[in-house]
Amino acid sequence: IEPNESGYYFRSSFEGSTDKWEGRGSAKITSTDKNASDGSSSAYVSNREASWNGITQHLNSAFKGGESYSFSADVMYDEGETDSQTFFLTLQYEDSTGETHYDKVDTAVVTKGKWLQLSDESFKIPDGAVNLWLYVETEEGSDSFYVDNLIGAVDGVKITSAGSEPEINVTPGDINSDGAVDVFDLIMARSGLIGGFDDKTAEKAADVDNSGKVEINDLVLIQSYLLGKTADFTIN
Repeated sequence: IEPNESGYYFRSSFEGSTDKWEGRGSAKITSTDKNASDGSSSAYVSNREASWNGITQHLNSAFKGGESYSFSADVMYDEGETDSQTFFLTLQYEDSTGETHYDKVDTAVVTKGKWLQLSDESFKIPDGAVNLWLYVETEEGSDSFYVDNLIGAVDGVKITSAGSEPEINVTPGDINSDGAVDVFDLIMARSGLIGGFDDKTAEKAADVDNSGKVEINDLVLIQSYLLGKTADFTIN
């Protein structure tokens, strides 16, 4: 089995078909045009009785233990009482002794009514893993949900979708986006560290050491820059 020109081993867009994806547990899978992250249809996962009831498919022979691949799935829900739910893209497999394991490919908190992408561009299937199943489930509850663009691809392939988090391009330290790094940016960084950031662009600009979150070290680096003690920020 060879990947296509996009590097995909498979792509399920559920346009009028379930594309051989099955219900896990009591779940029922249907193609619906009620919601879609791309195209006109998606998979509707209903009749769930537990959080692990979801959508699943046995991975073909292109996927092997010890190798890395890019996986992606767009998910959304618009039913139930909760404003957000934690979704998992999970790999189920058996090791050399026959014991079953469940590894999370990706985890994300999905806001009700909004599509979000679950993905990992370089997920390594454990050595010796066989009988591979990919599936989408939730951490809690049994609300129905939608899945679109379930994709398995060559390692390193970046899969973009309507559910992708948008790329945010910022100047490190320029938290208020006025084109300069000054004391007002330091004030905003302190405020955001204490009370959180309302703007993702500001939060990314405040993470000057590129650690993935805003911490005291970022404020120290900004202050050092303003005092002329350093001409640049330390990037991880």
